[in-house]
Amino acid sequence: MERPSTAWRIKTTDNELVGKCHLTACSNPSITDKLFQGNAIKYTNQGYVEVSLKSKKDAKQLSRISVELRFSDSGKGMSDEFQRDKLYRAFSQEDPFTEGTGLGLSIVRQIVESLKGKIKIKSQQGFGTEVAVTFSLPRAKSAIEESMEIPARLLQATRGLNIALIDQSSRDSDRTREAARRIHNALRESCVEWFHSKVSSPPYFEDGEDGAAIFLDAPPIEYIIGQFNDRGGSRRPSHLTPVIIICPNAYDAAALRKQVALSVQADRHIEIIAQP
Repeated sequence: MERPSTAWRIKTTDNELVGKCHLTACSNPSITDKLFQGNAIKYTNQGYVEVSLKSKKDAKQLSRISVELRFSDSGKGMSDEFQRDKLYRAFSQEDPFTEGTGLGLSIVRQIVESLKGKIKIKSQQGFGTEVAVTFSLPRAKSAIEESMEIPARLLQATRGLNIALIDQSSRDSDRTREAARRIHNALRESCVEWFHSKVSSPPYFEDGEDGAAIFLDAPPIEYIIGQFNDRGGSRRPSHLTPVIIICPNAYDAAALRKQVALSVQADRHIEIIAQP
């Protein structure tokens, strides 16, 4: 498997797949929009939607690259009968009252077949769906205009850094627990494989040890105040640790930034971001 940061360029036909892709993104309206927006997001009310894009060299043809685009969700899923009889049939929907035309999977299948690729769908009603699209594409001869390589100065700062992944939220269902597990694994993989950092379970570190903490969910503001304000000049390790807090949406992130700005000392390194 090629390095996660590797960028690559491929040739396309009729704009079915974007000409330039990275392992972290693939913004093709014909495939990704129909599988992501038209299916995974549309039918998932709770839990997770996970998208992955991987590449590897074609063992038989060095001038080509093998690509796998995978979508997994914890949505409503499909019955065995629908998958057997109507999965790719145009204008077919398992729930006739659902918004849409029922053309999405039929179109995706046609595009994938035109690329001489394969599509596999595994689904269980009430539990979710996984769609894997694989195809082999020729590498373009033109040079890549911009690189996804991580700058050396950033790698120097993150190499060997201790990062604590912290999840303090209660999970009230199997779907939310599975969503948290997937987020944790994705962050761990990014920290270790991309940034060459070390992921540890203790939330904070010893004095003098370089580290950072990532909260998978926003903790209560009272917890943030208690942990990251300097009481009487104690300079605890938690007080010095840079912190990233991931909020479920932009609205919650903005509200927490306002609370932190009013309640936490200005020199604390706390970055608050929203999930995509």
